[in-house]
Amino acid sequence: MNCYGLLKVQKYNLKEFGLMNILFLSSQNEDIRYLKEKLINLGNNVFELPLTENFYRIISSIKNNKIDIIHIFEKEVSFVVKLYCKIFKLPILKTKVENIRKLEINGKVLDLYEDGGINLLEKIYSQKIVQTRKYDIPVLMYHRIIDKEEDKGCCYTYTLLENFEKQMYYLKKNNFTVITFKDLEKINYRNRFEKGKKYVIITFDDGYEDNYRLAFPILKKLDFKAVIYLVTRELNNKWDIDEHGENKFSLMTVEMIKEMHDYGIEFGGHTLNHIRFPNIDPNETKRQILESKKDIETLLNERLISFAYPYGLATETAKEMVKKSGYKYAVTTSFGSECFSDDLFYIRRVAIFPKNKIIHFRRKVSGKYNFISINRENKNK
Repeated sequence: MNCYGLLKVQKYNLKEFGLMNILFLSSQNEDIRYLKEKLINLGNNVFELPLTENFYRIISSIKNNKIDIIHIFEKEVSFVVKLYCKIFKLPILKTKVENIRKLEINGKVLDLYEDGGINLLEKIYSQKIVQTRKYDIPVLMYHRIIDKEEDKGCCYTYTLLENFEKQMYYLKKNNFTVITFKDLEKINYRNRFEKGKKYVIITFDDGYEDNYRLAFPILKKLDFKAVIYLVTRELNNKWDIDEHGENKFSLMTVEMIKEMHDYGIEFGGHTLNHIRFPNIDPNETKRQILESKKDIETLLNERLISFAYPYGLATETAKEMVKKSGYKYAVTTSFGSECFSDDLFYIRRVAIFPKNKIIHFRRKVSGKYNFISINRENKNK
């Protein structure tokens, strides 16, 4: 009998719901006790088998324990296991153990004792899962919802009510779970790969009156939530009027915001005046972020956790100030990684455009669209 005990899988966490189900395949030579302990303390389920175990037992463990990622140490797994993982899109991370506190990953040494070391490993796990499955939670971006031809304007930031309604019914019919960033905070973003769940986040920028008048009734009818990012010191889209000669479109009133909030709509910051961060100095950056946050928190008597950069444009100063102000997440437009957790303060969204029909919408909510979009961008460089 070896140290793994009658060739049974060792489970190192007794929690019913972990964040990730991780299978360690190791020889008896590596000391990975500290690594297992830290991952378990973060809420993950850790299973272990000897690397020399036969492929049938390894595959049985993968299926029975709903493994999200395999972490192997030093050596390679069998061809059959590799083939299984390729077919079923199960990621494998191979590392070298330098000592009880250090791992070598892709030629770089990760010190598990350092602050953030184990969190960085979890981020690497997430990257491997996302890159292997070609999937991550879609964050949709809307602006205005319109039902009149004259409300189209010139900035191409609208969605026809008819199309929006069809899109929302598509989500309902296909069993998507619509969540907000506060919901994500409760389930933990690392748990977004939960089996059987198709999460999606619906966001609206600026806080237009039509979000209340046209979108809100549909959201309520379908029992959906959304996140709306408010510009707090303007009454209309002054930024587009001044820059592009756009038509005037009113923003929501305080009463509208409160009613939507009471229902369960989440609100986030979007600055005071819809400025461009690259064009302003650090002091004005600080004022735009902190004062807009205070405006909304005072109105709703609630702490905000997510922020949207106007035009999707962030600077390092803006990102740092968003973090320091207490936000947990920040979204861009079409900038950022395809992996949600690569940078929680630079989350890429999927824009829904006026001409997007259901066939386009289906692709955009598949969780794979950012991979397609980034590949297209790279080819065009």
